[in-house]
Amino acid sequence: MTTKNRQSATTEKPVWFITGCSTGFGRELAKHVLECGYRVVVTARHPAEVKDLAAQGKALVLKLDVTNQGQINAAIKAAEKNFGRIDVLVNNAGIGYFAAVEESEEKEVRRMFEINVFGLSRIIQAVLPGMRKRRQGFIVNFSSIGGLRSFPSVGYYNATKFAVEGLSEALWQEVEPPAIKVMLLEPSGFRTDWAGRSANESKRQIADYAATAGACRKEVRAISGKQPGDPVRAVQEVKSFTDYALSTAPPAPTYYPRMKKLNAKGPEVLGNLPPVRGLPPKFFQEATEDKRNVLIDTRMMLAFGGGHIKGALSIGASPMLSIWAGWLLDPTKPNLLVLESDEQLNEAVRLFLRTGYTKFAGYLVGGMRSWDNAGLPLVAVGQMTVQEIKQAGKKLQLLDVRSRDEWNKGHIPNASHVFLGELHANLGELDQSKPTAVYCDSGYRASIATSILKQAGFASVYNVPESWQAWKKAGFPVEMELKKETK
Repeated sequence: MTTKNRQSATTEKPVWFITGCSTGFGRELAKHVLECGYRVVVTARHPAEVKDLAAQGKALVLKLDVTNQGQINAAIKAAEKNFGRIDVLVNNAGIGYFAAVEESEEKEVRRMFEINVFGLSRIIQAVLPGMRKRRQGFIVNFSSIGGLRSFPSVGYYNATKFAVEGLSEALWQEVEPPAIKVMLLEPSGFRTDWAGRSANESKRQIADYAATAGACRKEVRAISGKQPGDPVRAVQEVKSFTDYALSTAPPAPTYYPRMKKLNAKGPEVLGNLPPVRGLPPKFFQEATEDKRNVLIDTRMMLAFGGGHIKGALSIGASPMLSIWAGWLLDPTKPNLLVLESDEQLNEAVRLFLRTGYTKFAGYLVGGMRSWDNAGLPLVAVGQMTVQEIKQAGKKLQLLDVRSRDEWNKGHIPNASHVFLGELHANLGELDQSKPTAVYCDSGYRASIATSILKQAGFASVYNVPESWQAWKKAGFPVEMELKKETK
């Protein structure tokens, strides 16, 4: 049912503790969370490099080398003394190292393991007692696409990230009873300093590896700072997902009981990733017509909106895919995948595996480009700006699919609220004949919702890029549910 007039308890904004804030994801995330008015512990080995962030809000800047247990203990103590608690831990500190396995120097490899693996685990161990005491918390561990597959010249770096993956997945199962959540981030191709000053390389370079490790090292170094991925947009999604996970929860996700049973008996032993057949467009089209299969488009929202296969459910291949697949999909039905590129297959499959999805009917070889080249039909989802929403007023059916807590803290006037995880059950409360625009915090959940509405036969559906964030930045009126009810 809609929650236009429901009330929830007022909660303080969470306290974030972020490591490695001098550059890259750590810096951009700290900056964004501070701009949102949150209390943030900003840490760096050299605090002078982040002193500008101290002036941007409720920031506590601390010196922290994650290989130094004394500094870790002092930082956690200072954070809890100043802010009373730590709600969100972001383990971002990390370095790279370019070298073929034979070229690698043990001193450099050990240093990387100390930072990327043992430093991360030390911080987790220091923060967990407080989170367990409060029975709430959220731990974000930065891994990498290199934690899912290995590449020449970064074998030992891959090993550190494989370790982070294994540790995080075990931790996720261990801390479920105290209601602490764990998220892995596996970025690739973002404009950070990872391949720049944050990565050393071996002094010795062996000629026999010039065409493999050497070539890969040169290629990655050459594009450092020019990668297509925007870390600013990425951290907005991280913040949005963390807010959702920490918010006053709607009913428990549908996959919780299933995952508890799976964890109790142990997962199915696959030996490797489950095989997924590559299907050319014509064969893929035939597979979409088989009602036993579920069509999932894992591209991001603008690509999905620009053109997709009719009946597809949009769940972008970010860390949030795991949780929303768990909410919305039937694990007994095989999934058909549309990918951004064929190289993304293993990464996408791992995201499905995290919430117990092991059945796949195939993936579209060559992606939507091959589908389009084959002359097969496409459908689209319109995009609507917040300015257009404001101008349309009550002529538009405006749907907010964020959590109940997010809704109560502020929403667009004249909107209705149905939490995304409950949308299927509440479609009857919406008017299919009316133009409908959907928003969330930044657009990811709204894209999922628009695809559900399209499946249900809503003719005129629009996604709102940047969504609630864009509305607030535009300075448009905000309705506060709690304030309305206490007048």
